[in-house]
Amino acid sequence: MSARIIIVILLFLLAFLNGFSAQAKKKIVSTGNSQYLQIPLLYMTDRAITNNGYTNQRKYEEGSIYNVYCGSLQYTLENSDDKNLTPAREHMGWHNADKPAKRHSLIVKSLPGSGTSMAYDKFGQAIVDTVKRTGAKEVFIFLHGFNNPFAASASKAAMLAYSVECPVVLYSWPSVGKILQYPVDECNNEWSQEHFNRLIEELLDLKEKYGLKFDLVGHSMGNRLAIRSAQMVRGKHLFEQVFLVDPDLDAETFVHYVARYTIGGKQTGGSPADLLMDYATDKALRNHAKLRILFSRRDNALPITQLLFGGYTRLGQGADSMMESFFCPDTFTNALQNATDFIQANNPFNPNQNQKNQGAPISLSPEGTGTEGPNSEGLDNNKESIAFKRAFEWVDYTILDHGILGHTLPFSLVANLWADDKPGKDLAIIETENDGVNRFTSIASRLFKEGRRISAMGSCKKVVFEKDLPKKVSLQENAQTAQTDTATSQ
Repeated sequence: MSARIIIVILLFLLAFLNGFSAQAKKKIVSTGNSQYLQIPLLYMTDRAITNNGYTNQRKYEEGSIYNVYCGSLQYTLENSDDKNLTPAREHMGWHNADKPAKRHSLIVKSLPGSGTSMAYDKFGQAIVDTVKRTGAKEVFIFLHGFNNPFAASASKAAMLAYSVECPVVLYSWPSVGKILQYPVDECNNEWSQEHFNRLIEELLDLKEKYGLKFDLVGHSMGNRLAIRSAQMVRGKHLFEQVFLVDPDLDAETFVHYVARYTIGGKQTGGSPADLLMDYATDKALRNHAKLRILFSRRDNALPITQLLFGGYTRLGQGADSMMESFFCPDTFTNALQNATDFIQANNPFNPNQNQKNQGAPISLSPEGTGTEGPNSEGLDNNKESIAFKRAFEWVDYTILDHGILGHTLPFSLVANLWADDKPGKDLAIIETENDGVNRFTSIASRLFKEGRRISAMGSCKKVVFEKDLPKKVSLQENAQTAQTDTATSQ
């Protein structure tokens, strides 16, 4: 039996055990609200279709490759947060529902033009109509991960819609939905790329024509579609916020995408410093939102896939030494520094302020390397460090992950971070040094003699329980929040 088969079987066993150790569901305290709600979604898929619905195989490429399927669906899920059916939620299309019979949680309705050359045009119009009908300010695009049949991907998209209370578009690529078929899912995910890229083009048109705003949430292998589409959105700022949750992508390959698709390789027409200052004066770039990468130390799925790929780490492990460069710009190339600045939120660079700070000794990195002064390109190294931290916000959500396998999707955390940059009730976010790597990550790396690539990635943001915060820290945070609120009100 080959090593690859043994690893896949291990993945299967852990996933099986995970079903018995999953975190207990929150008990709903009855307040007269319905125990189940029906949530509407829009979907696009390139799965094959039969009389019984969408299968786990690819669609047949007869005629145009862009003849994908699309429509709307209603998904019935448990009202786990005991939400009442307010007028605003009714306006979103939510309905009270009875407990669904087994395998009847999902009602699917195809759009006119689904499966034809008009699919993308009709789907774009459906998004516009949904925004007009609901009055929504933003629309979420959701990309599911490995081992998700159509119904399972719809379930996760519905849970996201339940959490963010915004329209959600599900892009469902043809995952086989079998734990031992990981290599097939990889292949199908890559096959689906061009179909997803065409959807990205449609979203860009909607943003330009109607001013629509989009956010993206990807989970696990689904993040590959988002990252590989980077060249499609280069400089166009399609998404207001991006959440890459447990991304199953080679960590160093991600760095390559960042370097290539944000500013390209060889630079012409100015030094890196000149390019950096050009970006700083672009209002759209200054106001563009962060890209958050959510990871968990309880994630034991990604260390297993790490074994499948020769010990090279996955992005969602937050454990590759290359990741440390995002927080120590003096150790990496100017090209990548420019790249991270290109997609950062709230660009900290200001030409006038930069002139004002010239000559002042400034720490080189947030970790404090001991080196001071402006860098060789004439920009404050401290500001470059800030740029790195604002470009990619790493969020450790370990305390919210659960099960032997972990690798769960923290819907409420995503919703709260999206809404107000806070983690939610009874939770707090602290800036902390990385806690080190998952022990299975270390084992996988040593097994393939790739230990040099493993490194805790510097400082990151970490979700903690408020009760576990030191009292002094809590008081300081409350004081800072009060000052911010006062300044905002003025």
